[in-house]
Amino acid sequence: MSRTGIVIQARMGSTRLCGKALADVVGKPLLVRQIERLRLVSDVDRLIVATSDSALDDAIEVVVRSLEGVELWRGPEQDVLARFAGAASAFNLDVIGRVTGDCPLIDPSVVGRVLAAFRSEAGCDYASNCRPRSWPYGFDVEFVSRNALDIANAEATDMFDRQHVLVYIFTQPERFRCVNLLNAKPCDNHLRFTVDYQEDLDFVREIVSRLQSSWPNIELIQIEDLLRREPNLLSINRNVPAHESITDASQRESARGRVA
Repeated sequence: MSRTGIVIQARMGSTRLCGKALADVVGKPLLVRQIERLRLVSDVDRLIVATSDSALDDAIEVVVRSLEGVELWRGPEQDVLARFAGAASAFNLDVIGRVTGDCPLIDPSVVGRVLAAFRSEAGCDYASNCRPRSWPYGFDVEFVSRNALDIANAEATDMFDRQHVLVYIFTQPERFRCVNLLNAKPCDNHLRFTVDYQEDLDFVREIVSRLQSSWPNIELIQIEDLLRREPNLLSINRNVPAHESITDASQRESARGRVA
């Protein structure tokens, strides 16, 4: 039986908002808030935080070591593909989920649906819900087969591909079998629940504080209802720059130079 793990990519040295992984979100670190959400995903064998071997990320190790049922892996800060491949090997994973550690509102049910899409497609190498995007920013998740991940790790030489982890796979659909989960229910896919800037952090804090009585069992519809009741919240991070996902090979060059 295959072993599935979700690997959370997190580090303290973000250039846009340094230290955001452990920023306080209503009494707990942002990363812990995200882990609380991901614990709700069913049929997953391992939950792993993959941070870097930089001394700056020792603080992340301290936090993760204090959490029951969460594993830690440390690897190269810039070669994130090697970091993920190392985690997959260390924990003997056959299917690897990837999320970034700045999405505390990520919806466990959406993660589960992407995993189900991966499993339902015979010979699937890669599944996501953001290529193209139909869910809000901060709900992104990818699943990849161990075989495809190992191939990418062995073959990718461009540092762009190694920093962006799975771009080597999904930009070669003629070689790797890829699927994408679209949101059947119309929603505002321009909403930002990811934390790249201080305004994003402020926005997420407001949402969590208002929905704390139901945390971590909240769904997108509850967040949407809150924002309909209090539309002024949307002004908090309305003007921050968007960082669109790379969808196909044609977008690789224009995406170069972006900081992960």
